[in-house]
Amino acid sequence: MISKYLGRNGAVDGLVNWKAFRMGEMYLIRAEAYARSNQEAQARADLNALRGQRIAGYVNDNTLSGSLLLSAISVERRKELFLEGHRWFDLRMAGQGISRGSDCKAPATACSLPTSSFRFVWPIPQVELKANPNIADQQNAGY
Repeated sequence: MISKYLGRNGAVDGLVNWKAFRMGEMYLIRAEAYARSNQEAQARADLNALRGQRIAGYVNDNTLSGSLLLSAISVERRKELFLEGHRWFDLRMAGQGISRGSDCKAPATACSLPTSSFRFVWPIPQVELKANPNIADQQNAGY
């Protein structure tokens, strides 16, 4: 569902421009931190707590560990933060590239973006380079 945050008078009018930092996101951030620091029981507890609030009749999964636990957290993050602008940054942080799949067609000019691509980092705007002589020669690679 793409109408998470309603605008004026309950309408989905695209005029709502505020950032939400929700409890679900907090649980996922902490779960990932626990998982990456080998505190898997705490990571599973956070993941299970979130899923328990979102899925009717959810039964805790205490079998996840290692890369499967991190993958489950990533999938849950993808579902929880759907269309909130996090996916690009999540892929970048995880060192994953982007692939639009076999159905990628024009007008797309690129159907994949490998992790090594310079396009994962935006160019410094020319006006900023001109305004600050201290960074004039520090444009991000590839631009």
